[in-house]
Amino acid sequence: MSAQAAALPAPETQESPFDARRLRDAFGHFATGVAIVTARGSDDQRLGMTINSLASLSLQPALLLWSIACSSRSHDRFAGEVGHFAIHVLGEHQRALSRQFQQSAQDRFAGLAVVDNAHGVPLLSGCLVRFECATERIVPAGDHSIVIGRVQHIQEHPGEPLLFHRGRFGHFQDAS
Repeated sequence: MSAQAAALPAPETQESPFDARRLRDAFGHFATGVAIVTARGSDDQRLGMTINSLASLSLQPALLLWSIACSSRSHDRFAGEVGHFAIHVLGEHQRALSRQFQQSAQDRFAGLAVVDNAHGVPLLSGCLVRFECATERIVPAGDHSIVIGRVQHIQEHPGEPLLFHRGRFGHFQDAS
């Protein structure tokens, strides 16, 4: 790091000049994949939720990140008591599964054949990719927490991804 960069003061935090809805709509222009994160809480209850905030962070060491809103009912559990979790990247055939893990009034695992890994993390089948991770660090960031995971195991299957863009699910179409 240069001496000039080290001498710069930390940026001041200030409110966004955009209202939350406008900012959310603008971010919606960035198409993302859809994934489900699962874990087991300290009370042995299975946890799961649909996310679209997954990103690779580092190859050496193998790290990924995802974020969870501080207002989420699951925030304190995922950001405070979970030592291991799994990220399941969904295929286009799994739109209903994505919706199942968005519901708050039902058992999100109902009707699913779930196998637990050695750390008790519930694993879903039929996903394009599954990353089994150890929680590396939780970083507070505005109205979210960033969960950084160290990837310990990867399982891949062929298929096309489930995509999310501007509030809708979608898929790739061959442009040729």
